[in-house]
Amino acid sequence: MFKKLFKYDFKSTKRIGFPLLIGVGGLTVIGVIAMLVFASSFKALIYMPENADDTLMITTTLSMISAVTFLFGALIGLAVIAIAMEVYCFVDFYKSTVTDEAYLTFTLPVKVKDLIFSKTLCAFLWFTIQSVAITISVGIILGTGVIALGEEYSVLLEDLQSMGFDPNILINNYVGDIVLNYVLNFVYNIVNTLNTILLVFTAIFFVSTVMRKHRVLGAIGGIVIANAIIGGITGIVQTIVGLIAGVIGELAQNPYISGNITTFVMTIIVGGITIALFFGLKYLMEKKLNIE
Repeated sequence: MFKKLFKYDFKSTKRIGFPLLIGVGGLTVIGVIAMLVFASSFKALIYMPENADDTLMITTTLSMISAVTFLFGALIGLAVIAIAMEVYCFVDFYKSTVTDEAYLTFTLPVKVKDLIFSKTLCAFLWFTIQSVAITISVGIILGTGVIALGEEYSVLLEDLQSMGFDPNILINNYVGDIVLNYVLNFVYNIVNTLNTILLVFTAIFFVSTVMRKHRVLGAIGGIVIANAIIGGITGIVQTIVGLIAGVIGELAQNPYISGNITTFVMTIIVGGITIALFFGLKYLMEKKLNIE
């Protein structure tokens, strides 16, 4: 039954998910074109002779400014798409568990835990798909800039190395710690995403059990308050853990130990909160259901 439920949830959300992915592709094209125009204008300004015509200089400058504007617009658009997908998944959960659709949802021959798993997995899958697509999009745009700038990018790296920042030294000396850092951050991002989804789901459903009117406003307020409380607590804990880990990192003279310890501890803490939210939501759905 879980497979059928998840298939239905995914089919319901893909109506928005796929068009948003197409939007990512469109914004990528805009970003690439803007980056190419920027690189071309930037080079033209650098190598423009001092006796160049003022009109040419103004035109080139305006072209570069326009390219930057479109580039930022594309990046902002990608951020909006990511937020839109998240909001839609949360709205879908609200509609299927709190509004009139809840009658159908809770009369299905399915366990509450399967319902939560399905909604959470579906949201997590779309968050992941959108994140990967946006990351690839940004990578393509930035990669286009690196290639288009050519020698100018190499000069920038040389300037960084002259200032004491040499990526090659860091990679050669701390390759194991760097790999561990990526692994820990990957796991943390998975756990943190699940935590965010369940936190919002729990806030939405909890408000629906105590409010008979203005549930939409109440759900939004509940999400804000829940995020503020949980975020504040985890922020304080992360700061304390970070300070302790920073001391350990300085003693070991390793720039990555501090971050790795902090990420590892926070993964455990956030994972514990995520499990608590799951069982809390399960309890609310089983014992405190309030449908009108």
